[in-house]
Amino acid sequence: MDARIEVDTPLGPIWFWGRDTGRPLLVVITGAFNPPDYMWRIQEAFPTADVVRAHLPGNHCPELRETSIAAFVRAYDAALTRRWPGRPTMVLGVSTGGIVALGLRAPSVRRLVVIEPPLMTAGVWP
Repeated sequence: MDARIEVDTPLGPIWFWGRDTGRPLLVVITGAFNPPDYMWRIQEAFPTADVVRAHLPGNHCPELRETSIAAFVRAYDAALTRRWPGRPTMVLGVSTGGIVALGLRAPSVRRLVVIEPPLMTAGVWP
């Protein structure tokens, strides 16, 4: 069963849903307007890791003092650094959550998986 993990940041609280047993961490940041149960069964696919899901601020969780991708990145960086300092972390970002994931700089973040960020990629690859 998922527990809500609340982390205070300078921009407001960030909420995660999942488990925390001390294992390597997978953080899932969902996109805009996803339902509350989006990816709720992802823990089953990663039994040897702790998986926590997070909605973008204002979507099934409190809003931040600022509303921008940059503010969301700062808040998630602060939350990861405060709650899980030094814990090996992989971030899965979906859609707008993928843009947030791409901006993260928390030292514990080792890998990113980004699915369909709404970015223009024409001409990026040959």
